[in-house]
Amino acid sequence: MKPFWRTLFIIGVVVISFTQMLYYRSLPYKLCGKNPVNHRQYTFGVTRGEVDTSNGTEQALQAADFKSEYPSLEDCHRIIEKGREGVNASFEAIPDLTEDEQVVDVLRKGCVEFNNRYHFYSKTHEDTYSTADELRFSIAFTILIHKDLHQVASLLSTIYRTQHIYCIHVDAKSPKAMIEGIKLMSECFPNVFESSKRESVVYASFSRLKAEITCMEDLLSLPINMYNWKYLINLSGQDYPTRTNLEIVNQLKSMDGRMCLSGTTELNEVAVNRVKYIHVLKNETVENKTVQVLQQTKEILGPPPYNVTIAKNIAYAVFTRDFLQWALVDSDEGRALLNWTSYTRTPDEHFWATLHLYPKSPQFSRTISWRNIARTILWKYKGTDKYCRGYWQHNSCVFGAGGLWWISERQELFVNKFDIKYDSIPTRCLRLMIDDRTKGLVSDRNPHKQPMKI
Repeated sequence: MKPFWRTLFIIGVVVISFTQMLYYRSLPYKLCGKNPVNHRQYTFGVTRGEVDTSNGTEQALQAADFKSEYPSLEDCHRIIEKGREGVNASFEAIPDLTEDEQVVDVLRKGCVEFNNRYHFYSKTHEDTYSTADELRFSIAFTILIHKDLHQVASLLSTIYRTQHIYCIHVDAKSPKAMIEGIKLMSECFPNVFESSKRESVVYASFSRLKAEITCMEDLLSLPINMYNWKYLINLSGQDYPTRTNLEIVNQLKSMDGRMCLSGTTELNEVAVNRVKYIHVLKNETVENKTVQVLQQTKEILGPPPYNVTIAKNIAYAVFTRDFLQWALVDSDEGRALLNWTSYTRTPDEHFWATLHLYPKSPQFSRTISWRNIARTILWKYKGTDKYCRGYWQHNSCVFGAGGLWWISERQELFVNKFDIKYDSIPTRCLRLMIDDRTKGLVSDRNPHKQPMKI
C-alpha cells in the first residue's frame, strides 16, 4: 500500500473509532440526563471490607477509583458487582442541588426545552422501543409530592408513556415554585394533571389518605374510552422504578385481574391504639413556627361500620380499577369506613386492607400477607446498614450509591426512598439501567425477565 493511501486509511480508522466511541458513551444518556439542569462532577471510590494489618495498623485496601462527569452504565454495574462480592462500598455522596426555581425557569422556556432536558419518552421513542402490548396497556399513577421538583421531574420522565395517565397531588404547604412547576409541567402533557383539590398533608393524619383518594377519584371520573386503565399504582415523590415499562406491564398482565395489597390481620399494641382512640389535629410551636400535629386523645373511638375486621397494610399497592370504583364511589361500606377512619392514626395503613378483606369487595381475599410487588422499603433492623449506605429517615433507608446492589436484586416495581439532594447517583444509575434494558442493549443483565408470583 502506498504511503499516501496507508496514511489516509489510518486516519479513517481513527476517525471511525473515535466516532463510535462517542456514540457508545452517549447511549446510556441518549434518553436520560445527558444535559441535566444542574452540572455536577462525579467521583467515587470503592474500598474492600478486608484490611491490611501487615504493618500493625488497619489500612483500607483501595479497590477502584472511577472519575467522570457522571457515572457511565459500566460504572453503575461495577458499583453493583462490588457490593454483590461483599466489598464494603463507601462511596462519596454526590448531591444534585438543583432548586425548584431552576426547574421552573426551564419550564417557562417551553415544553420542548423541558422534555429535552429531562428526556421524556416521545411517540417516536415509543414506536422504536415499545411493544404492541405495551402501547395497548394503560396504567394509572398517583404521585403525592411536597418537595424537590427536580426529583419529581426525573421520576415522571422515567415512568412516562403516552398511553398512561398521571395524577399529581401537591401538598398545599409546598413552596410556590413547586406549585407553579407542577402546574406548568401538567400543561406539557395531555395525560398529566393536578388533583382537583390540594390537601395540607400532616404526617400520619387522614389528610394523607384524603390527598391520594382525591387523585384516585379524579382518575375514576375520566371516561373509559379516553384511558382504559385497569390498574393503578400509587407513588410518592421519593420513589423510583427498578423495572422497565415492559416489565411493569408484563407483571400486571400476569396478575390476571387481581390486585396486590400487602399487610396483616395481626395487630400489635401500637396498631391497635391507632384505631382504638380518637386522634385529632392540634397546633404546636416547633422552632418558632406553628404547625399541626396529630395527637391521640383519651376518647375511645366507636366500633368500625359494617362489623368489618380492621387489618394493617402497606400504604402502597397495585390497585384494580373495579376495587377502587367500589371502595370510593359505589359502596356504602367504603364511604362509611372512610368517615370512621378519618379519626384514626395512619388511616392509609389500614383502610385498604380492611376493605380488601371484606366479603362484598370485588377483590375479596380471605387472607393477606406481606408479599408486595408494588414497592419495597429497606427498614432499619439489625444488620441492614450494610444494604443502605445512605441515611435513615423514620426507620427507613434513604439510599446512597453503595445500596445499589441491594436494589438491583429486588423484584418489586418501585423502591423507596431516594433523596437526590443527598446523593443523586442511585437514581441516575437506575435510569441508565432502565433505558439500557428498554433499548435491549444488555438483555443478559436483565434480572426481571419473569414476573413475580403473587
